[in-house]
Amino acid sequence: SRVLREEKLIASLFYTAVGALLPMSLFVWPVWTPVTGADIVPALITGLLSLLILGAFDLATEAAPVSAVAPLIPLVLVWETLIGVLQDGRPVFTADAAGIALIVASALAFVGRNILKNRLQRQTA
Repeated sequence: SRVLREEKLIASLFYTAVGALLPMSLFVWPVWTPVTGADIVPALITGLLSLLILGAFDLATEAAPVSAVAPLIPLVLVWETLIGVLQDGRPVFTADAAGIALIVASALAFVGRNILKNRLQRQTA
C-alpha cells in the first residue's frame, strides 16, 4: 500500500483488486462453482460496493491521518453482514448481532474520543 500511495485513485483500486484476487485464486479452486445468471447482479453489487468502500477509505486517508481512518475499517464487516442477511433472507443470528453491536460501539467510541480530543486541543490552543 505504501508503493501505491502516490498513484491515482483508480489505479490504486485496480492494483488492490488484483492484489487480492491473485492470492485468493490459489485457494478458491477446490470450492469454485461456475457463475450463473442469478449470480451476476449480486456479484456486481458486491463489486461496486467494494469499490465504493475502498475509494472512500482512500479519499479519507488523503484528508486525515491513516491512524484516524483505520479504526473505521471494521465497519465493512457490518455492511457485508447486513447485505448477506438482505440478499439471502436469512435471520440475523445472535453472533451476527453481537458482532455488529461490538463493531459499531467501538467505532462510535473511537469517533467520540476523537471529537473530545479535538475540542480539548482547540480549547487549550
